[in-house]
Amino acid sequence: MDRRSFLALALLTACGRVPAATSTPAPTVIVSQKAVLATPTPQRPVPATDDGRLQRELDAFLKEQGGNFGVAIRDLSGPVTAEFAADDRFPLGSLFKVPLMAEVMRQARAGTVSLKQSIQTLPDYDFGEPQGGVPPATKLSVEEALAAMISVSSNAAALALIDLVGPDELEAAPGRLGMANTAIDVTTFSKGRYEIDARASARDILGLLVKLDREKLVGPQQDRRMIDLLLGQKIVDRIPVLLPPDVPIAHKTADLDGFTHDAGIVYLPGRPFAIAILAQGLNPTDGKAGVSEVARIAFAYFSG
Repeated sequence: MDRRSFLALALLTACGRVPAATSTPAPTVIVSQKAVLATPTPQRPVPATDDGRLQRELDAFLKEQGGNFGVAIRDLSGPVTAEFAADDRFPLGSLFKVPLMAEVMRQARAGTVSLKQSIQTLPDYDFGEPQGGVPPATKLSVEEALAAMISVSSNAAALALIDLVGPDELEAAPGRLGMANTAIDVTTFSKGRYEIDARASARDILGLLVKLDREKLVGPQQDRRMIDLLLGQKIVDRIPVLLPPDVPIAHKTADLDGFTHDAGIVYLPGRPFAIAILAQGLNPTDGKAGVSEVARIAFAYFSG
């Protein structure tokens, strides 16, 4: 069984997703040192060609929306794709933390950093830190910093990790990852204090997710660990909202000046798919609702 099928069968996210009860006890499966119950799901037939229906439904919805959306969707076990303004570049906000995570893992694979080594956050913050983030002057392992940066979008952890890998290496990361339409510019004010200006297209973000799913982004071990981190996402007010609660989703959100992005891998049993939604709604509430509806449209297509 490959990793996608294994995840679709057995994984739960760390945000409290629980599979539906079954009349007979399900087998216990160990994933990333966590025991979860596997609920078998029938495999759906995968079509040989793309019927274009997902594209038509995506166009019909987004053409009626206010604001700006860039969307790219890819079937991970079949031929179906759909996109909308997929090459338009958007400010990434906290989505830059996914390439940063990949750069940390690249250096870990090369042996120049260790996931177990200790780093420390700044002694004081002149930026916002989300609820559940990392307090000032906190020592934590690189692996703990990665988890905080992804699961709750900790800015303090991200800055400490940039300090670890180096701002120049973060700027070079999109090129290494094959993200031709992505730029991450880092302004250094002092050690540990950086300003990030990152822009990318939905197509580039989708390409990163597809490589991650295929374990061709950094390395098999590192890619599996990154998926585990994304499965631990605690901000679940976009892609997951209109989807069944027992479907594992490895994803990362971003909020910046009215932009409300979300991108990830939806482990629908038998038909996993990758989806990148860059959104600037008429207001953040509308933007998030638009992201949720795009995810619902995609899920309904692949599960139908």
